[in-house]
Amino acid sequence: IKVFKPKPKLIIIGGGHIGLALFKIAKNLDFYTIVIDDREEFANEQRFENVEEVYSGDIPNIIKNISINDNTYIVIATRGYEGDLISLRSVIDRNPMYIGMIGSMKKWIKVKETLINENINIEKLESVYAPVGINISSNSVDEIAFGIMAEILLVKNNGSLAHRKNKIK
Repeated sequence: IKVFKPKPKLIIIGGGHIGLALFKIAKNLDFYTIVIDDREEFANEQRFENVEEVYSGDIPNIIKNISINDNTYIVIATRGYEGDLISLRSVIDRNPMYIGMIGSMKKWIKVKETLINENINIEKLESVYAPVGINISSNSVDEIAFGIMAEILLVKNNGSLAHRKNKIK
Protein backbone atom coordinates (compact mmCIF):
# COMPACT_ATOMS: atom_id res chain seq x y z
CA ILE A 1 0.00 0.00 0.00
CA LYS A 2 1.35 3.36 -1.00
CA VAL A 3 0.37 6.21 1.28
CA PHE A 4 -0.03 9.60 -0.36
CA LYS A 5 1.00 12.48 1.82
CA PRO A 6 0.44 15.95 0.36
CA LYS A 7 3.30 18.39 0.21
CA PRO A 8 3.46 20.82 3.09
CA LYS A 9 2.08 24.20 2.03
CA LEU A 10 3.98 27.42 2.70
CA ILE A 11 2.08 30.67 2.37
CA ILE A 12 4.41 33.65 2.19
CA ILE A 13 2.62 36.93 2.78
CA GLY A 14 5.01 39.56 1.48
CA GLY A 15 6.97 39.24 -1.73
CA GLY A 16 9.96 41.40 -0.77
CA HIS A 17 13.57 40.31 -0.24
CA ILE A 18 12.84 37.96 2.68
CA GLY A 19 9.81 36.46 0.94
CA LEU A 20 11.81 35.78 -2.22
CA ALA A 21 14.73 34.19 -0.32
CA LEU A 22 12.32 32.07 1.73
CA PHE A 23 10.51 30.97 -1.43
CA LYS A 24 13.77 29.71 -2.99
CA ILE A 25 14.60 27.62 0.06
CA ALA A 26 11.05 26.25 0.31
CA LYS A 27 11.06 25.19 -3.35
CA ASN A 28 14.28 23.23 -2.78
CA LEU A 29 12.56 21.51 0.15
CA ASP A 30 9.54 20.60 -2.02
CA PHE A 31 6.96 22.78 -0.28
CA TYR A 32 3.83 23.77 -2.18
CA THR A 33 4.31 27.52 -2.25
CA ILE A 34 1.85 30.39 -2.34
CA VAL A 35 3.02 34.00 -2.43
CA ILE A 36 0.76 36.95 -1.64
CA ASP A 37 1.55 40.65 -1.75
CA ASP A 38 -0.59 43.73 -2.19
CA ARG A 39 1.79 44.94 -4.92
CA GLU A 40 1.78 43.27 -8.33
CA GLU A 41 5.46 44.07 -8.91
CA PHE A 42 6.29 41.93 -5.85
CA ALA A 43 3.84 39.09 -6.51
CA ASN A 44 4.14 37.73 -10.01
CA GLU A 45 5.37 34.62 -11.81
CA GLN A 46 8.42 36.38 -13.22
CA ARG A 47 9.72 37.22 -9.73
CA PHE A 48 8.65 33.86 -8.25
CA GLU A 49 9.54 31.41 -10.97
CA ASN A 50 7.85 27.99 -10.57
CA VAL A 51 5.57 29.17 -7.76
CA GLU A 52 2.42 27.08 -7.46
CA GLU A 53 0.19 30.10 -6.75
CA VAL A 54 0.87 33.84 -6.64
CA TYR A 55 -1.59 36.61 -5.88
CA SER A 56 -1.47 40.38 -5.72
CA GLY A 57 -4.16 42.56 -4.25
CA ASP A 58 -6.16 42.79 -1.05
CA ILE A 59 -4.51 40.32 1.33
CA PRO A 60 -7.53 39.46 3.54
CA ASN A 61 -9.73 38.82 0.48
CA ILE A 62 -7.05 36.58 -1.05
CA ILE A 63 -6.45 34.68 2.20
CA LYS A 64 -10.13 33.87 2.74
CA ASN A 65 -10.14 31.94 -0.55
CA ILE A 66 -7.09 29.80 0.24
CA SER A 67 -7.41 26.42 1.94
CA ILE A 68 -5.48 26.38 5.23
CA ASN A 69 -5.08 23.29 7.41
CA ASP A 70 -2.63 21.57 9.76
CA ASN A 71 -0.23 21.00 6.85
CA THR A 72 -0.01 24.76 6.21
CA TYR A 73 2.82 27.02 7.34
CA ILE A 74 2.45 30.79 7.07
CA VAL A 75 5.14 33.47 7.16
CA ILE A 76 4.12 37.11 7.34
CA ALA A 77 6.78 39.42 5.94
CA THR A 78 4.99 42.44 4.53
CA ARG A 79 6.58 45.85 4.17
CA GLY A 80 5.40 47.20 7.51
CA TYR A 81 3.36 47.14 10.68
CA GLU A 82 -0.04 47.73 9.09
CA GLY A 83 0.41 44.98 6.48
CA ASP A 84 1.63 42.54 9.12
CA LEU A 85 -1.31 43.38 11.39
CA ILE A 86 -3.86 42.96 8.59
CA SER A 87 -2.23 39.70 7.50
CA LEU A 88 -2.09 38.21 10.98
CA ARG A 89 -5.68 39.22 11.63
CA SER A 90 -6.71 37.34 8.46
CA VAL A 91 -4.95 34.04 9.34
CA ILE A 92 -4.97 33.78 13.14
CA ASP A 93 -8.28 31.91 13.32
CA ARG A 94 -7.58 29.62 10.35
CA ASN A 95 -5.58 27.06 12.43
CA PRO A 96 -2.46 26.46 10.35
CA MET A 97 0.35 24.41 11.83
CA TYR A 98 2.60 27.47 12.01
CA ILE A 99 2.36 31.24 11.79
CA GLY A 100 5.52 33.31 11.89
CA MET A 101 5.82 37.07 11.62
CA ILE A 102 8.96 39.00 10.83
CA GLY A 103 9.99 42.09 12.77
CA SER A 104 11.24 43.28 16.10
CA MET A 105 9.98 42.29 19.53
CA LYS A 106 8.73 45.87 19.92
CA LYS A 107 6.58 45.52 16.79
CA TRP A 108 5.30 42.12 17.91
CA ILE A 109 4.23 43.51 21.30
CA LYS A 110 2.34 46.34 19.55
CA VAL A 111 0.62 43.94 17.12
CA LYS A 112 -0.25 41.55 19.93
CA GLU A 113 -1.71 44.32 22.12
CA THR A 114 -3.80 45.59 19.20
CA LEU A 115 -5.24 42.14 18.53
CA ILE A 116 -5.88 41.45 22.22
CA ASN A 117 -7.89 44.69 22.31
CA GLU A 118 -9.90 43.27 19.36
CA ASN A 119 -10.65 40.19 21.48
CA ILE A 120 -8.40 37.84 19.51
CA ASN A 121 -7.72 34.73 21.60
CA ILE A 122 -4.53 35.19 23.64
CA GLU A 123 -3.58 31.50 23.34
CA LYS A 124 -3.69 31.76 19.55
CA LEU A 125 -1.49 34.85 19.70
CA GLU A 126 0.95 33.05 22.01
CA SER A 127 1.33 30.34 19.37
CA VAL A 128 2.62 32.83 16.78
CA TYR A 129 6.37 32.67 16.18
CA ALA A 130 7.30 36.31 16.45
CA PRO A 131 9.87 37.53 15.87
CA VAL A 132 10.12 34.68 13.38
CA GLY A 133 13.06 32.35 12.86
CA ILE A 134 15.88 30.73 14.74
CA ASN A 135 18.41 33.30 15.87
CA ILE A 136 21.53 32.52 13.89
CA SER A 137 22.96 35.99 14.54
CA SER A 138 22.87 37.22 10.98
CA ASN A 139 21.48 40.23 9.14
CA SER A 140 21.89 38.62 5.71
CA VAL A 141 18.56 38.23 3.89
CA ASP A 142 19.38 34.68 2.78
CA GLU A 143 20.50 33.65 6.26
CA ILE A 144 17.41 35.19 7.89
CA ALA A 145 15.28 33.19 5.44
CA PHE A 146 17.29 30.09 6.31
CA GLY A 147 16.62 30.67 10.03
CA ILE A 148 12.89 31.01 9.29
CA MET A 149 12.82 27.82 7.25
CA ALA A 150 14.81 25.99 9.95
CA GLU A 151 12.16 27.01 12.49
CA ILE A 152 9.37 25.80 10.19
CA LEU A 153 11.11 22.44 9.74
CA LEU A 154 11.62 22.20 13.49
CA VAL A 155 7.85 22.57 13.99
CA LYS A 156 6.94 20.36 11.02
CA ASN A 157 9.19 17.51 12.11
CA ASN A 158 8.75 17.88 15.89
CA GLY A 159 12.48 18.41 16.11
CA SER A 160 14.77 19.80 18.77
CA LEU A 161 17.60 22.28 18.69
CA ALA A 162 20.09 19.77 20.08
CA HIS A 163 23.36 19.33 18.21
CA ARG A 164 23.92 15.90 16.72
CA LYS A 165 27.67 15.75 17.22
CA ASN A 166 28.95 13.13 19.59
CA LYS A 167 30.94 14.24 22.55
CA ILE A 168 34.03 12.11 23.03
CA LYS A 169 35.21 11.73 26.60
